[in-house]
Amino acid sequence: MDAADIISTYGAGLATVLAAQQILVWLRNRPRIKVSAQITYHLLGKDELASCVGTPMIVQSGDDFQFEEAVVTMNIANSGSLPLQISAVLLENPGADANTIAITQIVPTPLPHTLDPRTSIEVEFQKEWIDMTEGVSFIGVVDALGRRHGLSPDEARELLEESWRLPTRVAEYSRRDDPSKTAYAFQQRDPGTTSTHKVETGRRRPTLLVTRPWPPDQVTVKTGDKNISIPAVPVQPRGGVKKGSRQKTLEAKWLSNAKSGDRQPPE
Repeated sequence: MDAADIISTYGAGLATVLAAQQILVWLRNRPRIKVSAQITYHLLGKDELASCVGTPMIVQSGDDFQFEEAVVTMNIANSGSLPLQISAVLLENPGADANTIAITQIVPTPLPHTLDPRTSIEVEFQKEWIDMTEGVSFIGVVDALGRRHGLSPDEARELLEESWRLPTRVAEYSRRDDPSKTAYAFQQRDPGTTSTHKVETGRRRPTLLVTRPWPPDQVTVKTGDKNISIPAVPVQPRGGVKKGSRQKTLEAKWLSNAKSGDRQPPE
């Protein structure tokens, strides 16, 4: 082997080592996105019931009763050493046909957002996006490169099951194009779109994390600018608080109002 061959071999080997080092550096410093989510509750005044983003309900706090809204709060954290833009919250569920999937992208404030290294953000959005589904195969976020970052299966199941247990704004409406048919919908307060995609040939539809019967059996909450219509909803005890006589009286009044057609929440 002459000098030229030795130099050529050395150069090729050095280039391979440098490329491997660059890959290792990128793997060590790449963005690492962790997503977690839960249902959270915010205190409401009675005058906020019609305009709130979340789902209004009445809850017990000790011996007192108060209006609260339920929303999904999602924490998105970047533990890597490189920034990454988070584009939207992503929800994937079965499509209407056996070979399709429905993909929903929700863009609550402050998304899209560039997540700097070792920082995190919280976003809140309507839980009705979840309530519109009978089963979910993915929930998380999508970044600007199209990569997904999801909740763990256990956390996703816990989130969906809690949302489905609570009241919802999703309701059944007559279709405008054919009043003899109905569809489920809700008033959208977060920017978002749902699109249907065909499953690629030879691939299976994603496995569902959790399912439920459809149509849903959730209690429906309806609000308007001039009228608040909330069907009788059991008060949700918090912190292991047991029902007392005041709560029973309040529930009885609400039930009585609902049956008589007066759907105003009790004072």
